[in-house]
Amino acid sequence: MQELINTSYEYKLVDKGQKSFKYDFISKGDREVLKRVNIGQISLDYPKYYNLGFGDITINDNGEEFVDDKNRNANITDGNKILSTAFLCAMDFLTNIDDATVVFFGNTPLKHRLYRMRMCGCLDSLKEYITVKGAIIPNFKVQLDERGFKELTQEIIPSDIYYEQFDPHNCNKYNFMTFTLNK
Repeated sequence: MQELINTSYEYKLVDKGQKSFKYDFISKGDREVLKRVNIGQISLDYPKYYNLGFGDITINDNGEEFVDDKNRNANITDGNKILSTAFLCAMDFLTNIDDATVVFFGNTPLKHRLYRMRMCGCLDSLKEYITVKGAIIPNFKVQLDERGFKELTQEIIPSDIYYEQFDPHNCNKYNFMTFTLNK
């Protein structure tokens, strides 16, 4: 665990609601970029499932804050440190919400592959504290938009999802990953 902590950024919980937690940190790769990890409830139909998302905090022309999770170029040199920070935020979240499951995936095939690879690299640090599973959706086809981002074009039926203990040798078949706190 100490290795994961040593390879992450210091973060701060900035908003704690019933349906989401928000954490901020500063990425110090090529330049300083304010980042946000948002862990939010996926649906009222599945109240114990939360999506882990993160990206750059930006301000639009109206002065409104939003998180850009589709930026491909900001501080790519510290990607592992950013992911380590996101994993630690997920662990913090899980210690605050009983019986929660955090869902994690990349919004492009490349990001999803990078996230699986990073999970492989820090699995030993995490498995003492959280259970990581890979989720497989049979016959699920990923559609990409014109910019290469994943689009949901078919309904996902939760009862059709197969979960297995995260296996680094078979992680290429996972549509997403889940984290739960060990009891």
